[in-house]
Amino acid sequence: MSQDDLFVLSVDDLLDMIEGHENDIKNDWIRTRLGGYLSILPHISSKEQKTLTPEKLWPLPWEETSKESEITKDDIDHARKLAEIVKSGKFKAKDINGKS
Repeated sequence: MSQDDLFVLSVDDLLDMIEGHENDIKNDWIRTRLGGYLSILPHISSKEQKTLTPEKLWPLPWEETSKESEITKDDIDHARKLAEIVKSGKFKAKDINGKS
């Protein structure tokens, strides 16, 4: 793409191009992982072959689930406490995090 063509594009067009490029990169990594998985299959036991998947062999960063995003019981209790403080009308900054 020439520089002149690039300047004619809208922001949405540029964002679509970036998204497409990122998808191409992800697809390349997925193909690479599949090739690695298929190349080791003859060298592992049949029991391991049944349980091993490309995702288990080589988890990619965008597929990993983060435990940080999980809501814990403590998070729920803290949210309830904050809701009670706000409902009571006695809201103070120190009530949120214990500091003034």
